[in-house]
Amino acid sequence: MAGMDIHQLSVSYAREHDRILVRINTTAGEELRLWLTQRLLRSLLPHLGKAAADLEASRTALADNSEQSKQLLAELKKEETLKSADFKTPFKKGEAKLPLGAEPLLVTEVRMKARGPGKLEIAFEEKLPETTNPRGFKIALQPQLMHGLLHLLGTALTTSEWPLSTPAPTSVADGALPMDKPKYLN
Repeated sequence: MAGMDIHQLSVSYAREHDRILVRINTTAGEELRLWLTQRLLRSLLPHLGKAAADLEASRTALADNSEQSKQLLAELKKEETLKSADFKTPFKKGEAKLPLGAEPLLVTEVRMKARGPGKLEIAFEEKLPETTNPRGFKIALQPQLMHGLLHLLGTALTTSEWPLSTPAPTSVADGALPMDKPKYLN
């Protein structure tokens, strides 16, 4: 499935499944649903934190292009974004098309790739042993959506009581991969 424009995001912890449910409404009237497990998030969160810092840095000319400068810039932009973000409008439910079906995608693999300055493409895939046709889709996130997603994930993680937290961006030396190469997580 090709990339799409995001209209709304919803992230919540489903205690009965012990998973994070992410729901995405697109501007085309589609709803995509995916499950994120604790194991997957443990690997994914450091990369999302680094990606947020790199996205902001790619849009701003920094005199000092160090990881610390990128992290400070990302924190400032995150605060700006969260002040103006709309977290009060309820997630639109109802007549949305479900191109992947009603059952959420159980994410087993994530690929991230920079798509020009200020845009990150994330591909979510479900590759299960008992299926012959893997399901998946791609989304493109600009920094504002990335900050919103990280904020919503942080809120869901607090509810889940998992021993994870939304990390500050990490440097390449800390194990994150450079933004110009795809990242594969499972």
